Amino acid sequence: MDERLDWIWLSLLFNPGSNGPKRVLETVGSAKAFREMEPEERRKLGFLRKQTLEGAERLSLARAELIADRCRELGIRIVTMGDPEYPERLKSIYGPPAVLYTLGEISGLDEEAVLAVVGTRNETDYSNSVTGWLCKGLAEAGAVVVSGCALGCDTSAMVGALQGGGRVIGVLGCGMDVDYPKGSGKLKRQILRQGGALITELPPESPVRGKYFPTRNRILAGLSIGVLVTQAPQRSGALITADHALENGRDVFCVPPYSIFDPAYYGVVEYLRQGAIPVFSPDDVIGQYTGQFPEKLDPSRISGDYVKQKREDGRQERISRPKPEPAPPEPPPARTREELDQLNREAVAGFDETQRLVYTNLEPEPCYVNELAERTGLGIGRVLSVLTELELEGVAESVGGSRYRLTGRKG
Repeated sequence: MDERLDWIWLSLLFNPGSNGPKRVLETVGSAKAFREMEPEERRKLGFLRKQTLEGAERLSLARAELIADRCRELGIRIVTMGDPEYPERLKSIYGPPAVLYTLGEISGLDEEAVLAVVGTRNETDYSNSVTGWLCKGLAEAGAVVVSGCALGCDTSAMVGALQGGGRVIGVLGCGMDVDYPKGSGKLKRQILRQGGALITELPPESPVRGKYFPTRNRILAGLSIGVLVTQAPQRSGALITADHALENGRDVFCVPPYSIFDPAYYGVVEYLRQGAIPVFSPDDVIGQYTGQFPEKLDPSRISGDYVKQKREDGRQERISRPKPEPAPPEPPPARTREELDQLNREAVAGFDETQRLVYTNLEPEPCYVNELAERTGLGIGRVLSVLTELELEGVAESVGGSRYRLTGRKG
């Protein structure tokens, strides 16, 4: 039997962002060995939650077979944590995906200068121009650009890198066959034509849901050697990617704002204050890695200047750019702590020690991830992963800008 089915089966047992599959690989050796274990043997492992143990007994391999069949129909490749082409960089983070569903080529990424470029969906004209110009230069110099395949800065980054003739990796927060952002099919096809790839940890037909995007961001940081943030207000998922990068020892770069008074850049200002590397040209990023990748990176290949690039901006129209979507509404006011604890009592009863620790340190009012890390004594990456699990349980929610708050479980 194809062992990919075992890995798909394993991925369905855990929420995206969980470190469970990695613990299984380290402890048991393979997904197949784990699936074939007796229930009592699984319980003895000591790190599995009750609902995971029960799910392992109920979940049929037939579900994995349906997903594999759908992937074959769509031409989607299944790359598992046990495959040699699975990126080692990604495997080293907390909560690596058990399975990557891919279109295009991802082998050899560990030998490339992969740079994640992220930012807000609601980009300004300034950020649109700067992001595209920087990524064109990064691609010309030989870097691989990875981005979140969303609207705004993500799209500007990918379009710019494609114009520079570079390889682009788009990481989706939905199933590969879902048209998101709507109308982005032409851009995705161009990515594949130029030797890039599309990646998602979600099986085909997985819909667009807000909870998937924070977990998607850990993949961006995990694949790359550095993360460039081109625009981010305090309420921006791009900052979650930067947090993951810091937790995993990656560099963080930021484009200084055109105005320090514009709240659309407050998140960038915060990171620059904390020591992020300021970026004024592609060389500011490439220069950090030419010694590490002497055969891959060559800054002398970066062409033209900013004024010349502005004259050539019409070229961007050759690759379609989806229309921006309206900003999401502000979250409603939270209830009192007592009301929320009452709503969440059933979920909390099933939490493990770490989940309970993070939950008890959350408040109805938003607090920053780094504050939670200080309160709990956990690393930022671990806190982010647990927060994702709490989000999926419906007891916590992200309010943007690396801030989370307690919320009440529905139903």
